[in-house]
Amino acid sequence: MPNYKVYFDIVQPLHNFFDGCTFYLEGTINETKKQEKDKNSESKFRDINEAFIEGDSQKYIDALRNTIPPLIDSGLNFIGRPNKHKGVICSWFRQLQSEGKINQSINRKQFAAILNEAFSGLNLGTDGKTFDNYSKEFDSNFKQQLLELTYLR
Repeated sequence: MPNYKVYFDIVQPLHNFFDGCTFYLEGTINETKKQEKDKNSESKFRDINEAFIEGDSQKYIDALRNTIPPLIDSGLNFIGRPNKHKGVICSWFRQLQSEGKINQSINRKQFAAILNEAFSGLNLGTDGKTFDNYSKEFDSNFKQQLLELTYLR
């Protein structure tokens, strides 16, 4: 006949102890992974100039000021129409990224943070969803202007 008293007096407390250790370690590991993920998702680019590969950000920003109608003023304030022109600015920076002028590793959240910091009043939010939207306004009225102003076409 098995000795259940030994199990409940000695083995059960050890079993409970190790279950607790496993639970603690799993929680610690999950928290460490979350912190690493949060750290990696933070932007390593502090401002818009660092996002550009060749450091020639000024001519691409100035192009936004020289379009008809202008999208930013000389103080880097967004002066366009929010429902139309936010998408134009997002599309312009995606275009620059596809042209190899902006670091390819920048994701939409990082773009949103960088552009919100660079252009007062732009307010793209934090998730960067605007970068995923197609901008008919960009294609029909601004793309050619911006490409010609920056000598990309």
